[in-house]
Amino acid sequence: MRKPVSSLKSRARSLAVFSAVSLMSLLLVVWVVSVGRAIEETTPDSGLSQAKQLMQDGNLAEASELFRAVIKNSKSADKQVVESLDALQQCQQQLGLFSSLDADLATALAAHPNAHRVLATAATQLQNTQHWGVVADQKFSRGYARGQQNGQQVNVLEQDRLQSLKWRFRAIELATQGDAPANADELAQLNLDQAGALQLGRERTLEWRLQSLTDLQKIPDYLDLDGQNAGPSRPAPVNSAG
Repeated sequence: MRKPVSSLKSRARSLAVFSAVSLMSLLLVVWVVSVGRAIEETTPDSGLSQAKQLMQDGNLAEASELFRAVIKNSKSADKQVVESLDALQQCQQQLGLFSSLDADLATALAAHPNAHRVLATAATQLQNTQHWGVVADQKFSRGYARGQQNGQQVNVLEQDRLQSLKWRFRAIELATQGDAPANADELAQLNLDQAGALQLGRERTLEWRLQSLTDLQKIPDYLDLDGQNAGPSRPAPVNSAG
């Protein structure tokens, strides 16, 4: 008994769709593998050059991966890491992504722990970024996550202030040591930026909060749900005597 023509056509269409999807999946895997190998084989000089060209062409996601390769390469020069961090932040902001900042900074500092220029750049980026996010499943995600249904929104201005101060304090220590000390202009800028970080969350009517010392030995707790540190929006407290 012959099968209806419509049934055969339907089956043929299904096979064609399945083949097309399978081919696309295969091509995607090949692309991911090839890009991964290309990134691994890239030197800091060529990687940075390629990333900048991709960024200029508007390929921000691809550029971001190459910038990250430069950042995590311990052989990258401080100047290359700083340039990559700044460019990577621009890419992520244009893509509307903020959640990768903390991991990117951690990667840079793990690969270059004693580079004062990298520490200073990380401190500045953290000081100037969005100071809020979501805690879900014991993980902090910076910014607003699209489709985020679970978790609690948190303000992390105090945590960011503390971490920024810690990183820049270490940068200032290293800036007068090692094989590549900072010049007078760099050192002056480091101290000016540190003064700005000290004032974070302590502007105008909140300047009285500068009377409280900041313990740089503490580790910022980004999972602190009990004490939200948005900061009081009031003038300095007074006693009964005024």
